[in-house]
Amino acid sequence: MNSSRRSRAWLNTTACAPTPRIPTPSAPTGRWGGWIELTANSRLEQFRRLQRFSDALFSSNLPKNVCEDLKMAVEEVGRNAVEWGNHFDPGKQVQISYCFFDDRVIIKVEDEGEGFAHSALPDPTRDPVGTMKQRVDAGKRPGGYGVFLIHKLVDETIYNEKGNVVLLIKYLPEQEKGQMAEEAKRYF
Repeated sequence: MNSSRRSRAWLNTTACAPTPRIPTPSAPTGRWGGWIELTANSRLEQFRRLQRFSDALFSSNLPKNVCEDLKMAVEEVGRNAVEWGNHFDPGKQVQISYCFFDDRVIIKVEDEGEGFAHSALPDPTRDPVGTMKQRVDAGKRPGGYGVFLIHKLVDETIYNEKGNVVLLIKYLPEQEKGQMAEEAKRYF
């Protein structure tokens, strides 16, 4: 599935307990069952706590290359939620949810912002100098590569219609799937 990376709009899907509005491929079982949900206000120090939790969670359960990709993707999406979604407003929350399956990891990041038109973002690699100039002219800090990077780190990015919720889906390498299932059996 890695070769068919894609981004698609995610529209009003059916509920999945315990987290509504999340499509799942099947009900998770065993150690990988259920969602882990964390919420923090939009201060960077609170986000850093979420990031440390994510790092520990990924490091304990995933192959190193998958772990590194997900750490970077969650950091980028989370920072975007705090900075661009909630505009660093400590009265607004960012929620990060995780679910581990035998063949994939799904992460949901939601902010309380107005959302954005993710499909309208230009590819910054096509004109890096032009991208920087546009950002400076718009009063933004240098950058503009975050969403593009996220698409390269995970296999699927799915946004809600409003653009303030994103699902990140990372499929596990084929050789790791059986190993993950065997490791999970230790906890039964």
